Amino acid sequence: MKVTIIDDDRISIFIAEKVLKLADESIEVTSFISPLDALNHIKSISSPEHLPDLILLDLNMPVINGFQFLENLYEANEKLKSIKISILTSSCSVQDIEKSNTFESVFHFISKPLKLAHWKELKAKLEN
Repeated sequence: MKVTIIDDDRISIFIAEKVLKLADESIEVTSFISPLDALNHIKSISSPEHLPDLILLDLNMPVINGFQFLENLYEANEKLKSIKISILTSSCSVQDIEKSNTFESVFHFISKPLKLAHWKELKAKLEN
């Protein structure tokens, strides 16, 4: 499984990477501090099998936030809607949860930090 983490907080990325590797050493993790860098990287992938299977996306980031990332991702290529996205954020706002649910690819919402229990729940949803 290929997982991409997009978060402007290096500590959150570090924790998420450790949890993912603890859960399954075979997970391929790519991380981005800049959502723009992540967007450009994902747009540049020409072969669908090289796309991430899952994106863990923070909402509150500078330059463009998680919602703007999603809007730009969808504008880039309709096929990118097939990537499953879980919001991983410090926000507990009902409005953020509701807005996240308006995006077709978003199927899960997690409050930071990522924990092993979160991953197990997320993985079960991915497998269904």
